[in-house]
Amino acid sequence: MYSKVDQHIKTLYNEPLDPLWDNQKITYDTAKYNWNEIFLGVTQELKPEIKNLQDIHLHFQLEDFVDLRKHYERFTNSSQFSTMVDEFIVDYVVDKIPSEEYLVQRTTGIRLLIPDQVKQGRLLNFHTGYWTGYDNHMYTTWVPVTDSWDSNAMQVLTWEQTLKITDEIYNNKLSLEEVQDMCEKVCWPVNCKVGEAWQFNQGVWHGNINNDTGVSRVSFDVRVATPQSDFEHRRPGSFYRFPGESAEENFAKLRTDGKWIVFTDQNSDFVYPTPHYMIREFMISYARGLGINPVEWANEAWCTDWMPAFDYKIKQDLQGIVLPSIFAFSESNERVLEMLSEGIENGMQFLFVDENLVADTQKDLDHIKKLYNFMKK
Repeated sequence: MYSKVDQHIKTLYNEPLDPLWDNQKITYDTAKYNWNEIFLGVTQELKPEIKNLQDIHLHFQLEDFVDLRKHYERFTNSSQFSTMVDEFIVDYVVDKIPSEEYLVQRTTGIRLLIPDQVKQGRLLNFHTGYWTGYDNHMYTTWVPVTDSWDSNAMQVLTWEQTLKITDEIYNNKLSLEEVQDMCEKVCWPVNCKVGEAWQFNQGVWHGNINNDTGVSRVSFDVRVATPQSDFEHRRPGSFYRFPGESAEENFAKLRTDGKWIVFTDQNSDFVYPTPHYMIREFMISYARGLGINPVEWANEAWCTDWMPAFDYKIKQDLQGIVLPSIFAFSESNERVLEMLSEGIENGMQFLFVDENLVADTQKDLDHIKKLYNFMKK
């Protein structure tokens, strides 16, 4: 039987399946969206000699693939890529979602499937979007950048198979090995040429099997979320952005000189119960990566919810304050916006790590307020 903890999953599967997102293949304009050529060019920034993305396993060592993926992710945060994805969504997604308002995944998920990846410890096991923090109001378009077929393609199950296997998994508390074995017995490959993509519901079981084709596959996901999402694990502003935004443009106004501090409100639900010093150390490293050298770190006073320490800091002679998130405060959203406004009037910048957001104008505060409102919907 489903346990109390599992009831949320059961509730998600009880929602009607939207036929527009029931394992549907689409075709797109490769003249406008030549993803293969674009990602090849990004790859050649590291390996100029590579001529075919299907050969990446011949040019990169196993230990290099994490750095390669990070290299791709940095590109997906560029204004160039963000603009193209926004246009792709307008062309192939917007008319299939039940809302004029939507958010876009900020950092695109990149998949690099090399030959015989199981032996290399790189198998992406079967899973659902529910297992990775999504719900039925988040929509995925899987875009292979190279041709995908047979064992180097994404493998999927039908909705009927998904419902049957999900019951068995939860009723018997199956191991991941057992889940993989069950799914491999009934899965089928999403065979796509460049110029084709796949749209599917978050509840569908999907994953990889061992790639025995001898060539690599590169793919990425285009994800949008509507206001109906609960955003419990994937927050607006951090995992998702509004159309038309890019982190690259936002960082252009960051002033790295002057006195910066790192500040953590350990009373907030965002930070607690994670040890605040772990978050602090991450923020210090993050800031240094952007050229900021903090002169101090500070914490909110324990057992306060009116944020007296932060209220004091915004009145000081500082260039800026590094903060974990726009949601990492114990005060109300309205009061937080008031304090941020006071700091900005004092000449400060605020750098929100989780959102990759620099705030130093009223327009930025309006943007934060919009994110707060989206989270409430």
